Amino acid sequence: MSPKTLWNMRRIVTDNELDSIIFNQTTDTLAKVFNVDISKQRLDSVHIRSNMRSLGRIRIFAVTIRKFLVNLKRHHKEFFKTIDERFIDRYLTKDALSCFSMVKPSESAKTLETVSSDLFELVRTKHKKNRHVAVFKIEHCGSCPFLKGCPVKAGKKYYYLRYEDKVWRIAMRRAHEKTDEFKDKYRWRAGVEATMSEYVRKTGVKNLRVRGMKAVRLCATLKAVGINIFRATAFRRAKISPKPIQKWACWCVSRLWFYVKEQYCALLSKLGKMFPKSTFSTGFSCRPAG
Repeated sequence: MSPKTLWNMRRIVTDNELDSIIFNQTTDTLAKVFNVDISKQRLDSVHIRSNMRSLGRIRIFAVTIRKFLVNLKRHHKEFFKTIDERFIDRYLTKDALSCFSMVKPSESAKTLETVSSDLFELVRTKHKKNRHVAVFKIEHCGSCPFLKGCPVKAGKKYYYLRYEDKVWRIAMRRAHEKTDEFKDKYRWRAGVEATMSEYVRKTGVKNLRVRGMKAVRLCATLKAVGINIFRATAFRRAKISPKPIQKWACWCVSRLWFYVKEQYCALLSKLGKMFPKSTFSTGFSCRPAG
């Protein structure tokens, strides 16, 4: 089979999202054959690195700014209209990125400072719409026994608590993590670590040789299907024929006995060198294992 055929088949699978269908059908079949209860599933994540291009510092800044402006124009046109025209001319024109690839070594420091300043100016926050203030009466907070550890600030008339949406979300998430419901769900995560470790070691999913989200998704999904088949096969062998496990246990016991015997003989040899034979009434001799 020629490589072109493989590439064409992969393109057909990715364009029609057949990888998800393959994964779901294979997993459902294995779960049905081995009577696996999928009502409680364990979740975990793994970092996958694709075959990314090697970019310099200037190129990374320029590409990041360009993608930011493209997505801002696509999803938030009202904010895109407020962007200065010099950023659009510098990063969104047809030949915008090509000029950054021809920077002279003597001008690299100046160019790097320019693009970093542009990125900082684009992403810095200029509004306070996500900030909130909670007000508490002085008589309530003044008599509170937890006032010393409370984040409120005293004012002339009230006690004030200033916070942002991000702080509120973090506080709510931490409060939810302390509940019994969250702990009961999270305890299932510990059992999936071995599965993810096998997924990484056997398939090499952390460093893929493809580029692009579709190709990465295809490789990661098919590798997960392969791991499910591997684990199902191992479970079937252990269930049908437990003899390999017994042989493995006997081998472990024999190796342990051999190690103890060798250590005992070595200890006797050291004692024989330390003390003369006349010290012992009957004497002793040690012969290493053949």
